[in-house]
Amino acid sequence: MDLLEHFLERHENIHTMNTQRLVQGLTDEQVRSRPRADVNSIAWLVWHMARCEDVGMNRLITDGRQVLDAVQWPGKMNVPWRHQGTGMTDEEVSDLSRRVDIPALRAYWAAVGQTTREVIPSLRMEDLDEVIDPDHLRRVMVDEGVLGSNAGWVEEFYVGKKKGWFLFHLGLTHNYQHVGEALVIRGMLGFRSR
Repeated sequence: MDLLEHFLERHENIHTMNTQRLVQGLTDEQVRSRPRADVNSIAWLVWHMARCEDVGMNRLITDGRQVLDAVQWPGKMNVPWRHQGTGMTDEEVSDLSRRVDIPALRAYWAAVGQTTREVIPSLRMEDLDEVIDPDHLRRVMVDEGVLGSNAGWVEEFYVGKKKGWFLFHLGLTHNYQHVGEALVIRGMLGFRSR
């Protein structure tokens, strides 16, 4: 098994089995709920993971078109923001959680995952060693509105990173981190995850 095959195996796991576990047995209202004011909702987490993966795979790794723009997902999801959510205020997290169309959100998450799986076969191992051009990074993160007003630190954190880093971070490790967070939220809602 090579590195990209391993990525696809783990990616499939995060986009199917693990995500299904997040919402299994929950009503849409529970998916939207925040057990405490300082905790995200599962809906917000899925939206955030999808936005980060969409930008990472389709703008940073391939310099293509975001899934978000393919079929007017913001309107379908009833979410007016293009950014990926880092630094949102508690009020904004609550607003997104209330307004997001849950079936459309699930469809967007699935479409992002499918597009990522289509991108991987086009990559060569040497592509993963390429450092993202800082000007391109700024165009995507700032000019295209990927970073919200409270997330300026993200661009600085991303400077100097290679495509391979973005592939594994925004395609896997970032998502696994937030799936773990969502499983804790399920527990706070009274659903044990064993």
